[in-house]
Amino acid sequence: MSELTALLAEKQKLTDKLKELETVSEGLENEKIRNRVRQLNIYQSKLSTEEKNMRQRFSVLQETLKNVTDEINQLSSDSRDTILEAIKKQRWYFIKNKPKVLLDRNTGYLWANLNYFPYAKSGNSSYNNRQEAEQAIRDFDGDGYTHWEMPSLDDLRYMIADKTFPFKRGRDYEILGYHLWYCGDGRTVNMDYSDKPKSDYHDWGYLIPYERSLSDTSYKNDVAWGNRVYTEKERLQRTLDLFVQNGLQPIFEDEAVTELFYKVYVEKPKVLSQLQEVQGKIDSLQKNIPFSSTFDYRDLLKDYNSTVIDASVIQYYKALQRWTEGLLEKLDEYEAEKEETIQDFNVLSLTLSQKYEADPNLTEAENDLMEKRQRFFQQQFSLDMNRVKDKILSIKDQADDLEARLDAVDEKEDSLTGLAELEREARPSFSFIAENTAKIIKEALLKIEYFESHKEQVQQAISIWQSWTEDYRVFKSTHRQALQHLCQENDIEEAIWGTWYADWQRLRLHIEEKVQPLVAWALKGAAQDARAEMADALLGHLASYKDAVDDFFLKERKGIYQRYAFEPSGALQEKFEAEKALYERTREFQNQVSDLIFSCQNSEDRMLIFKWAFPLWNLSIDEVLRFVADKNLSAISADILRNFAALKSKRYTAFLNDAKAYSQAQKERDNQYNNLIFKMRKNLMPAQGK
Repeated sequence: MSELTALLAEKQKLTDKLKELETVSEGLENEKIRNRVRQLNIYQSKLSTEEKNMRQRFSVLQETLKNVTDEINQLSSDSRDTILEAIKKQRWYFIKNKPKVLLDRNTGYLWANLNYFPYAKSGNSSYNNRQEAEQAIRDFDGDGYTHWEMPSLDDLRYMIADKTFPFKRGRDYEILGYHLWYCGDGRTVNMDYSDKPKSDYHDWGYLIPYERSLSDTSYKNDVAWGNRVYTEKERLQRTLDLFVQNGLQPIFEDEAVTELFYKVYVEKPKVLSQLQEVQGKIDSLQKNIPFSSTFDYRDLLKDYNSTVIDASVIQYYKALQRWTEGLLEKLDEYEAEKEETIQDFNVLSLTLSQKYEADPNLTEAENDLMEKRQRFFQQQFSLDMNRVKDKILSIKDQADDLEARLDAVDEKEDSLTGLAELEREARPSFSFIAENTAKIIKEALLKIEYFESHKEQVQQAISIWQSWTEDYRVFKSTHRQALQHLCQENDIEEAIWGTWYADWQRLRLHIEEKVQPLVAWALKGAAQDARAEMADALLGHLASYKDAVDDFFLKERKGIYQRYAFEPSGALQEKFEAEKALYERTREFQNQVSDLIFSCQNSEDRMLIFKWAFPLWNLSIDEVLRFVADKNLSAISADILRNFAALKSKRYTAFLNDAKAYSQAQKERDNQYNNLIFKMRKNLMPAQGK
C-alpha cells in the first residue's frame, strides 16, 4: 500500500470517527481529529497540485525544446558542420560567459583579455620590475581560472607570429602599441623588430599572462595543420570538444554561428537536463498519487522490460499480475478520492443504464435508432467503475490461468512437450496490453473529470436524450391520434390521412437522426465549451423546425387537401403545394443554421455544421422526386425533373468563407426550387384540361 493510499484510508477512518463524535461532544478530542483531517486534506491537495505543476512545466519544456530544435534546423541543416567550418576560419575567441579571457584555437591556451587585465600601471606606464608584474598576476580575477603565469618566450612569439592576435597594434609585432613585454624566463621581449620578437634584458615592461590548464600536452599537436594522424574534421572537432567540455561559449566572427553554438551546445542541453529533472519528479510523484486523466502509462511502463517479458511465458504472466494489481490499487485510491462525484454521476445517469426495450408502437427502424441513441448516451455518460475493474481483473485472471496451466504442465511426464506448446501460443505483447488497459482507465477518468467540471452540461445532455425520446413517443401516439381525430371530423378517409402521417413520420425520423451526431460533435475535441454552446443553439433550431413540421401537419395539411379536393388532378397539385409549404419551413431552419455557421470562427466546425444540416435542406427535393417516381408522372418533362434533381448537388461549400456569396447562392437555389415546382404543376395542367 502506497503512502497516499494509507493516508486516504486514515482520512476516511478519521472522518467516520469525527461524524460519531460530533453527536456526542465538541471537546478537545474532536478538534484534534478535525485538525488531522485538515492536515491530510492539505497534504493530499499539495501532492495533486505538485503533480499538475510538474506536468505543466514538463509540457512547457517540451515545447521549448521543440522550438529550439526547429530554430536550429532553420539556421543550419547540419549545425555541427557549420560550427566546425567557422572554427577552421578563426584562431582567436573571446568567450561570452568568460569575458576576461581569450582562447587560442592553435594551442588551447587562455590569454588574459587586455580589456580587463591591467597590462600596464595606472596612466599606461609600464611595470618597473618583475615583482610588480607578478603581483598583478596574483591579483587578477581570471573568471575562475587560477594558474595564470608569464608566458614563455616561445609561446609569446608563437602567439604573435601571424599578427592575428586581437590586441596587435603598432608597428612590427607590438601589442597595443607597446614593444617591451615580460616573459617567464626572466627576460622581456622586444616586439619592435620586423622579422620576429627579440629577447631583451630590461627590468621594466608590459604584461600579458596566460593560463594553460585547459589544454593537455597533446592538444597542440592534435590540432596542428600538418598532423597526418587526424583528418581536418577530427582536428576541428578537438577544438569544439574543448569548448563544450569546459562550458565555454565562444564568440564567432559570424553572429549567426555564435547563436547557433549557443542553441546547440548550451540551451538545448540545459532544456534536456530540466526535462530529465522534471520527469524524475513526475516519476516519483506518479507512485504516490491517484490516477488522473493526464497520467501517462509509459511512466509506469518504465519499471518493465517489455522485450524480456515478451520472450518468456513466466515473465509474461508475472508482469501481467503485477501490472493489473498496480492498476487496481490505483483505481481504489482514485475511487476513494472521487467517491462523491462517482455516486452523483451514477445517480444522474441511472436511466441510461437500463436495457432498451423495443416499443411496439415504433417501427423496426425507429426502435433501432432509439436503441443506438441510448447506447451512445450510455457510453458517454454512464459510469460503472466495476465494469472498468472487471476488464482489468479479466486480464489478471487470464494471467493467473496461464500460471496455473504452467504448473499443471510441470506435473506431467511429457512436460517439455507441453511447455513447448504453451510457449508457442499466440499472445498480445505486454506493451500493447499496458496501452489498452490504460485506454480503458483513461476513458473512465475522463468521464468523471468532465462531469466534475461540466455537471450542468451532462445534466442537459441527458435531458436532451430524455426529452427527444419522449417527444417522439408522443408523436407516435398522441399526435397520430390528434391527426386521426381531426380528419375523421371532416370525413377524410384513413387512406388519405394515413399517407400524410407516413410523410410526417418519414420527415420526423430524419430530424431525430440529427440529434446524436450533434451531441457527439459537441463532446469532441478540446473546444468542448464553445461547441456545447453552438450545439445547444443548433438543437434549439432543430426543435423549432420539428415543431414547425408538427404544426403544419396538425394545422395546415387538411386545409391544403380541402382546397384541391374537387379539382382535376387535385391530389397531384395538393402534394406539390404541401411540399412547397414544408420547404418554406425548411428554408427558415436553413436561415437559422446559416447564421450560426457564419458566427463560427473555426472553418472545420463550420464545414461540419453544414454537412450536418444539408441533408435536411434536401428533404423536400427528395420527397418530390420520390412522389413523381411513385406516381409515374409522365406529364412532367424530363428536363424539368433533371433540373430539379440537380438542386441536390448544388452545394454552398465553396461560399462558406463568404457570407454574402453564400446568401446569394441560397437565394438562387430557393428561386430555382419555386420555379421548378411551378413548372411541374403547370405541366400537369393539360391533363387537367382534358
